[in-house]
Amino acid sequence: MKVAVAYPWVVTGWLLIALPRILIAEALPDASFRDWAGFVESVELRDGSKLFEYSAQSSPLDTAGSALSISFIPRFKCVPMLSVLVPADDLDEDSVLSIEVYLGSEPFIYNGFRDTNGDKQVYSIAAPADKLIALREKLDVSSTVRVRVLTENVQSADTQTTVADSAFSLFGSAMSTKATELHCQRHSPQDYQ
Repeated sequence: MKVAVAYPWVVTGWLLIALPRILIAEALPDASFRDWAGFVESVELRDGSKLFEYSAQSSPLDTAGSALSISFIPRFKCVPMLSVLVPADDLDEDSVLSIEVYLGSEPFIYNGFRDTNGDKQVYSIAAPADKLIALREKLDVSSTVRVRVLTENVQSADTQTTVADSAFSLFGSAMSTKATELHCQRHSPQDYQ
């Protein structure tokens, strides 16, 4: 199976097995520009290995408490992953998600999945690597983005419940994500045990 097809399922598998016994977050000052800041988090997995995630994040222009994150994981070849972090809610674990990304008035619609990170719900795009790379390239040349997370699949639902709807500035995002990606590419992932 090609990496482009397998990537979302690998990440979903990681989310299922990652029982964070240790979670360490550290700022990356050289990856912070304008509205964006870079971070690295490490999680100790059940097998004793550590998983590192390098993220460029920004707060929204219009909604308090949420964030947009573009992250890279060395173990998964540093393919970009776009996520929205929002305050925790009471959605069912098996909710079908769609994530709409608006660059100007043009919507891009993706399937999504949900995880938790402390007191935040994390809604991530589930797409092949080539689509995630293309989305990241579009973000790099845009000034703002609006992201909507829906609890129903927009291609089959007549009504949708909006979980999150926020606009984000992309000023500084291209430099922040590039610096964060370079940290990821310089990192040698620890082997599975």
